[in-house]
Amino acid sequence: MDIFFSVVIPLYNKEKHIKRAVDSVLAQTYQNFELIVVNDGSTDHSLGIISTYQNHPQVRIISQCNKGECAARNTGIVNARHDFIAFLDADDSWENNFLAEIFDLILSYPGCGIYATSFKRFLPKNKILYHQFKGIPFASNNGKGLIKNLFYSMAKGQDPLTASSVCVPKQVFDDCGLFLEGKKQLQEDVDMWIRIALKYPVAFSGKICANYHCDATNRACLELTLQTDTHPIERTIKNTLKDQNYLSETTKWLEEYLSVIYFSNSIRCMAHNNIDLAKKLLKKVKPKTLFLLIKRTTAC
Repeated sequence: MDIFFSVVIPLYNKEKHIKRAVDSVLAQTYQNFELIVVNDGSTDHSLGIISTYQNHPQVRIISQCNKGECAARNTGIVNARHDFIAFLDADDSWENNFLAEIFDLILSYPGCGIYATSFKRFLPKNKILYHQFKGIPFASNNGKGLIKNLFYSMAKGQDPLTASSVCVPKQVFDDCGLFLEGKKQLQEDVDMWIRIALKYPVAFSGKICANYHCDATNRACLELTLQTDTHPIERTIKNTLKDQNYLSETTKWLEEYLSVIYFSNSIRCMAHNNIDLAKKLLKKVKPKTLFLLIKRTTAC
């Protein structure tokens, strides 16, 4: 069975990292793909660097004015020629077996809304962080399977999904909608995964096939902070909690994950010296969850 992928890289001012990302895609052992790089109005030398690939038969470059990372991903989705869309941030990279592993997942678990692999984090000072994902027992042995309850995994530990380790069938976006757009979105990819996981199963491989480079410069997740105590994920989760069609286990862990989001973003706000907003967010955290989160944080 032949499966073809459209790989989407949103690009904005990543001149130091974009070549690493592109080369990691072109080096895949599974070669049935097109690579769409969406230049989102870069003002550094990113476009010049990516232009050196413009004659490569698998690479397409689309330029647009700056609309934000979500809008760039959506442009890639709309212009994708193939049925499965994989995402890679411009400052991350793949191991050369990423698409091969996603291919195996698709064959093993047809009909899923998300296919993803494990990943490792490259931290400053040459440190590497390997994750143990809660509620995914097969992941620790490089196994693969369906995540029994994604929201439990998200609430109790490290999110098993990151934007650079995920592949989604194109038709799923027709059903669930595209990424929420905005120039200063935060954790918008998580909102997308939640919307998909509410309707579709999620297939996961414990093999580490993606690299999340926290040591990269100009990384949006480190620079952005909330402007209000209302988070896009909050809207999605609260709408779910109101819907009587979802299982109590689903809503229970989504509600707890929402507390995790409030807590983590209060820390982010404090780091950006936005103390008033940090206090507002902390007040939204359930007391029991707050105690467990503080305990988890101080234990690290």
